[in-house]
Amino acid sequence: MHFRDTRFWIYDLGLLAGVAICVSTFSVAPPAWPPLWAWALFPILQLLVWQRGFPLPGIGMLSMERVPQVAALCLFAPLEAAFLNALPGLFFPFFNRRYRQNSWAVGLRRAVHNACMLWFMSFAAGLAYAAVGGPLPLHDLTIASVVALLVMAAVLQVINNLMMLIYFALDRRNLASVLTPRYLLLEVVFVPFGVLLALILANGSAAEKVLFVTLVVLFVFALQRLNEQRSHSQQRLATRGLQRRDGSGQVVQFVVGALQGQRWRWGHGAQVLRRD
Repeated sequence: MHFRDTRFWIYDLGLLAGVAICVSTFSVAPPAWPPLWAWALFPILQLLVWQRGFPLPGIGMLSMERVPQVAALCLFAPLEAAFLNALPGLFFPFFNRRYRQNSWAVGLRRAVHNACMLWFMSFAAGLAYAAVGGPLPLHDLTIASVVALLVMAAVLQVINNLMMLIYFALDRRNLASVLTPRYLLLEVVFVPFGVLLALILANGSAAEKVLFVTLVVLFVFALQRLNEQRSHSQQRLATRGLQRRDGSGQVVQFVVGALQGQRWRWGHGAQVLRRD
């Protein structure tokens, strides 16, 4: 095992110990776990938005992961929501070969880190939401509930960013590349969608719930498709510009390959940026 891997495993084991301490301290007997539909809906939806997230230059990956995360925190107690949100983090590296770098060992390490980070994010945000009087489950929007939601979103984002900065520091990466408002605040824009999902799940009929979840899934696929078309258009424009300046097919082929490689790096870096 390389020293880099040892360093990360020490960190991950410390996170696991922290989760175990928190669970033993805050758990109640017997715990009131979410219903089966929640264990199916929230992890699957989170895996989907990760798998279909799209890369952005200089940022990493934009995904709608805050939608299921915030919805779970609006419907269930902090401990329950934390496990709901952490569960897909365990599975994602084994679904995505590029993210685990074609290595099961790397996948296992990232799975542990992802799950622990998501657990701490969600648990801290859930405690903060409850501490300021956030209703569970959320049935309506009042001034008090909106304030509680703002506190929840802030804590969720701050913990996420702090734990990713720790990871980058352990990996000896350039922190200046991620200490930007776009990176630090980008996913906050999807918090209202998570609140809306929670309201519909708490108040809507069965048909309304199915229709809205279907709409969210279609929206995820539509965003991915729009980004793919945008990337292809940028590559075609770049290629045409080079053809006008230099008729050499070899130069054009080299630059197109470089562009494709840069797109892959954005996609790969994105997986690391938000989830290890």
